[in-house]
Amino acid sequence: MKQVHKTAAKSAAKFVDRIIDAVLSPKTDTWALVLEGGAMRCIFTAGLLDSLHENYVEQFDYVVGVSGGAACAASFAANQRGRMQNIFINYLTDNRFLDYARAFDSNKSILDLGYAIRDISTIHVPLDIKALAASSMKVYAGLTNVEECTAEYVELNEENAMQALIASCNIPFLSRTTITFNGKEYIDGGLLDPIPVQKAIDLGANKIVVILTRPEGFREPPKTLMKALLNKVFGSSENVKGLLLHEHTIYNNCKVFVELFESDDVELIVVTPPQNFKVDLLTRNKNSLLQGYADGFIAGNELSKKLQSYNDFDSKSGEKMFF
Repeated sequence: MKQVHKTAAKSAAKFVDRIIDAVLSPKTDTWALVLEGGAMRCIFTAGLLDSLHENYVEQFDYVVGVSGGAACAASFAANQRGRMQNIFINYLTDNRFLDYARAFDSNKSILDLGYAIRDISTIHVPLDIKALAASSMKVYAGLTNVEECTAEYVELNEENAMQALIASCNIPFLSRTTITFNGKEYIDGGLLDPIPVQKAIDLGANKIVVILTRPEGFREPPKTLMKALLNKVFGSSENVKGLLLHEHTIYNNCKVFVELFESDDVELIVVTPPQNFKVDLLTRNKNSLLQGYADGFIAGNELSKKLQSYNDFDSKSGEKMFF
């Protein structure tokens, strides 16, 4: 019973602190988090957001994520520290999510997104949809509209979060079909806008923290032969084929835009994994994933120190211990 009272008192104290902070230190800038996708590479993002969580959850105005970055954004806004680490390490390494043998079954996909998003988020490690919807941060998931070949963004709420996240994470070829959402067909949100900085700017953000899942200087090579082979196995619409043909060019242009970004009105704070980052799109080795999480957590500690130099952020605590 004493522990319950202590927890309640601690929560009340934090609530009072937030009210005092809001009155005495009103925000002077509009802040956004931009989260790149990358499937299992997003373990880096999970570690970084867990590091930021104690002091900086709900201190951003917007979070814009694509694919796995959108999934990480939802957990962050729902105030569920450690949730994505649990999912990456203990569930997405399972054959229920990824099974190459399903390539030979015309009725199944290599990736089971229904399991990865809906089953995990409702049964195994539930996403707190109500907390997500109640968050002061507005969370947007990026989607690629197949019919119109355009990038679209959906603000997540209680009604649409699950289906929007499935659509945003729908990697072509690894998933055989498009995802129907609001009567339209969608695939991976990272295909047309892999690093959605411009969306954050369009929302009015002038301070943007960009979390990438590939090291600084990385450029995506064309994978024409591999895509042609996968197309023979899975098939795809002409629109999807066209998008995939230019995927590497789109990604590289976005990466250059971020790395060379200059503006008098908008500041980017860009965080990247280390050059020796070992996690790839479909890595399932738990040791590699744990190291990727640690890389993100350490990067989050460094980012926290930088954020403390801005008036909009508190300096309530120093470096946090890795767990």
